Amino acid sequence: MNKEKLNYPMGQRSPRRIREFIFRLASLLLLLMAIGRGLLISSVEAAPGTCGNGVPDKFEQCDDGNSTDGDGCSSLCQIEGDHFPASVYTSNDPPPIPALEELPLLSQISQQGIIWIFSTPQRVGRFVNGDYYVVGTATITDIQPLPTPNNGRHGSMLNISPNFQKSGFDSRLVSGRYDSSLRVYPPITLTPGNKLVSSRSVDASNLPAVMRPNDSSVSPVASVSILTSVSAPKPLDAFRPSYAGGSTQIYLSRNLRRGILPALQPVQHIPPLAEFEGYLKRPWVDSVFFSFAAPSEYMASYGRENGYVMSFAGLLLTLNFTQEQKEPLLVYLTQYGIDLYGLVEQGHTGWQAHGGHGTGRKFPIVLAGVMLNEENMKSVQANFGEDMQTIGVTETLPVGNYTKSWHIHPETVVYGGHVGINGESVNPGWGPYEHLAPSAWKSTLGESYRRCCTSVSWVGEALAARLIPGMQQAWNHAQFFSYVDRWMLSADDPQDLETIRSATGMTIDADFMQGQSWKILSGGGYYRPHRTFVDEMWAAHRNSSPDTTPPSIPRNLRIIIP
Repeated sequence: MNKEKLNYPMGQRSPRRIREFIFRLASLLLLLMAIGRGLLISSVEAAPGTCGNGVPDKFEQCDDGNSTDGDGCSSLCQIEGDHFPASVYTSNDPPPIPALEELPLLSQISQQGIIWIFSTPQRVGRFVNGDYYVVGTATITDIQPLPTPNNGRHGSMLNISPNFQKSGFDSRLVSGRYDSSLRVYPPITLTPGNKLVSSRSVDASNLPAVMRPNDSSVSPVASVSILTSVSAPKPLDAFRPSYAGGSTQIYLSRNLRRGILPALQPVQHIPPLAEFEGYLKRPWVDSVFFSFAAPSEYMASYGRENGYVMSFAGLLLTLNFTQEQKEPLLVYLTQYGIDLYGLVEQGHTGWQAHGGHGTGRKFPIVLAGVMLNEENMKSVQANFGEDMQTIGVTETLPVGNYTKSWHIHPETVVYGGHVGINGESVNPGWGPYEHLAPSAWKSTLGESYRRCCTSVSWVGEALAARLIPGMQQAWNHAQFFSYVDRWMLSADDPQDLETIRSATGMTIDADFMQGQSWKILSGGGYYRPHRTFVDEMWAAHRNSSPDTTPPSIPRNLRIIIP
């Protein structure tokens, strides 16, 4: 405000200007009070915008100035198609619940190459991860690509059974895992609580394996999309309920405790966030063990690579990206945890130790539980490879007979064997063995898998769980973290390696030595950020105590009025 004008004698316009000055000063003081109390909401964000005014306002992902659906920006001002973004929603400023009539009225939905066609137009919404829902009862008269009883491809299933180790997706599923009775064909009527899980098959040959591109996936399934029926519109930040039959719980992204995520300094080699967003954006349908029915365009086909994806994604969330940059990966990883927890909640026994196949499922469940502060999810009870294959020496059978491993420098925590502590009852040499001298080993199977296919993919999981406050405590299996420390901190003694060689004939080359996460290239085809990221993060941050303290309230501010 111009000083000369403030010094004018009182006249016709002066009182109004004085009142304006007082009003602005009062507004500024209120603004500063709001900052101090953490309540600031900018004037642009003061209220939801008007969809269709041509300006993307609060809670709008787009606004093209009309209320037409099918032009890339829906009548709810949400981006249409497969590029739906994961927006940040908070409990301090929660998004609205759309009115039924505000939802787009659509005759069909297309997602990731799968099209559902309705008998009559339906009110359609989207969950925070981009998956679709319909409100009320809906009948699907056609699905593309077309599933037929004869071609055995592009199968759809309704309300996946949590503990039935078969699938109707594709007749080419190996090891007898295909069951044609699980397939459903149009017309399909969905009622609230139903989840239609539709697949798109690969053509002639299997796709390159995720994070192991020089090998092929074991699954003939390319991609999966899920359509859920709900009884009423959901808020914009609603996660999709798990695809497991009977699972109905809906969580909200506004409750994600983003503030607990560390903001660590990056290491030299970092893989791109977008790569892991791409892996996790679509549903990881994980009800059939050995990944025989995994959607192979984006889901790992072996537990070791599943663990790698969890390791990389978890560690990326601990770096100093902005909240907006982290949000898509956080949402997609949380959704995977919700899906897995839904399976367990409905009776799935878990992902047990079997070589490397059982790795990578506990991490997303515990992460989702910690981020949403859901106690049941944090304390999930199921079989997980990481826990079954890491034990204290005193746990080996008979319990209490052994107190240390056979090594020159004895260990107190050991590998639990190919299928866990009771493995000897399954096959000779499939249980724990490190409490015995190599000359007494019944097989080298356990030692082979310890080095090739399990320990290496646990390092990033354990490190991320240490760095994200609350995860290690919620994990509640100290042996896992102690074993990973042993793997990374205890170098192989040359005398131990020679003892193994002379007793069993097994030689161990440098790629399979302890002290590294990814020198094994797992099929090759990797750039340096993939080969070194976890190891660099371990070296930089294993002993870190990340500061997650929120910024202090600003004080002693000076008000300057020009």
